[in-house]
This record gives sequence, C-alpha cells and structure tokens, in this order.
Amino acid sequence: LAVYNAMDGGTELYAVSDTDVYDVSSAGAGTAKTLTVTDGKFQWDNFGDGTNNWLIMVNGVDTPKYWNGTAWVQVTGATSPAITGLPTTDIVNLCIYHNRIYFLENDSLSFWYMPAGAAGGAAT
Repeated sequence: LAVYNAMDGGTELYAVSDTDVYDVSSAGAGTAKTLTVTDGKFQWDNFGDGTNNWLIMVNGVDTPKYWNGTAWVQVTGATSPAITGLPTTDIVNLCIYHNRIYFLENDSLSFWYMPAGAAGGAAT
C-alpha cells in the first residue's frame, strides 16, 4: 500500500498488484488506474517540488509511477517530469533527503540524485 499526501492535507491510498495500481481510498472495490505494471513490488515515497506533491513509486522493472493528485505519469526521459541519465526501468528504490530524490539502480552499487527541489531532470 502506498499513501499519497496531497498539498491540501488530504490523503489517498493506493494498492498495487502485478498488473495494475488501484485507488483504495474509500470503502468498496478499488478502482484500477490502468497503468503498465509487471511487478507489484514497489518502493514509494512522497516528494513536493513547490508546484506538486508527488507519490513516486519504483520497482526496478517498470517505469517509475508519479501521481500528483490529478494524473499518473509513467516517467521516462521524454515525459514531464522526465528522468534522464539512466534507464528509468532500472530504478529499484528511492529516498528523499535534503529536498532531493535519490534513486538506487537495480543490480548495481550506483545511486543517482535529482536536482534540488525537482521531481525530474538529469540524474547525477
């Protein structure tokens, strides 16, 4: 389960399977979001860039999933936000520290970070 913390203070809850992401914020059956998911073992965190609060989910197999409270983005080097400098499908874990997103690369000892205060950009 992943929690999204909205800018207005509200929260949303998302469950992940090996085939999709589901909004389970309210009672009853979850609502499928029709995202491309092949491995449901996601790591997640929340990050605010001053314009949006993002729920960021990564698993080292699929493209990262970013949710801003309105729309999902399956992040690549050509989306907005975009991540460049490494294959986005290789991002297996993340950490937020001092207003930066740090990503761990799958099957590697490498880590990458985004520019300060940015949800995307050139990974360093």
